[in-house]
Amino acid sequence: LLREAPREVTFLGVVPEDAPQVDQLRLQRQVGRIARDEVGDEGRVEIARADDVIATIVERAAAADLVILGLHSAPGRRGVFSRLIVEVARSTETPLIMISQRR
Repeated sequence: LLREAPREVTFLGVVPEDAPQVDQLRLQRQVGRIARDEVGDEGRVEIARADDVIATIVERAAAADLVILGLHSAPGRRGVFSRLIVEVARSTETPLIMISQRR
């Protein structure tokens, strides 16, 4: 989207407030791996502790120019958006791009 000018790319993961520290660290490693694969050292990883994932994403999206959401399909539900994706799309004014894994 923006190849030449400086950019700030933040990769966000959300864990429940009462999740064990080991879960947060595991998610941080997973998100960090994705960030490095996608943008090298230019990405920043943030892990939020919150029980309301949708509200957390919407809150963070308000400060962004663009939000890219990764889609995950449940077995047998290909082509169906999750409740989370639909609610984030309905609740934010920030432009969204939704992407899924190649199959």
